[in-house]
Amino acid sequence: CAFFFASVSAFSTTNARAQRPRSSIQRWADSDPPKWSVDVDEFAERVNSAKAAAVGAVVGSLGYAPFGLLGQLQNLPQWEFNTDAAVIQGALFAVVYRYATREDDNPQLKMGAVGAFVIVHTLAAVQVSSTSCTAFPLQCGVPLGYLDWSMLFQLALGAVQSAACFGTTAFAIESLNARGLLSKFPGASK
Repeated sequence: CAFFFASVSAFSTTNARAQRPRSSIQRWADSDPPKWSVDVDEFAERVNSAKAAAVGAVVGSLGYAPFGLLGQLQNLPQWEFNTDAAVIQGALFAVVYRYATREDDNPQLKMGAVGAFVIVHTLAAVQVSSTSCTAFPLQCGVPLGYLDWSMLFQLALGAVQSAACFGTTAFAIESLNARGLLSKFPGASK
């Protein structure tokens, strides 16, 4: 008997909610444009993004490791940490690359995505010497004043390491796309 009354009570509460006038926020939410401009299977896209991240994690770290070792021969724990970080960076890059390039075959877009990650990663890796540099304005000495030889070497090595990490990841994503093992994210409707 108690179950019956609880069921009736729950039904009448739910029914009363359904008959209430809709708020302006609810009406506005129902009038939102569709989330995607093309038909997208969100679950399938999540699976493909996870596959891209896995590929990026493995390929990115393997691409980085030999070049990272060049700059860290005297400090293997730092090399190991940087290679571990390349796992995460490669995974994130792969997902962003997949969404950024979509079904577009524009090579400048693909190179731009790789280049953006290379520049940011390279600049973040430069260490400014606290002994040979002064601040406000930054002056570090020969050859450029703002950048000394050590910083130029770090930039060059960082660019090679970053290009190896993100370039190999982009190549792997493109290869898997060409073989049909990974699908590109759908582009805008034409």
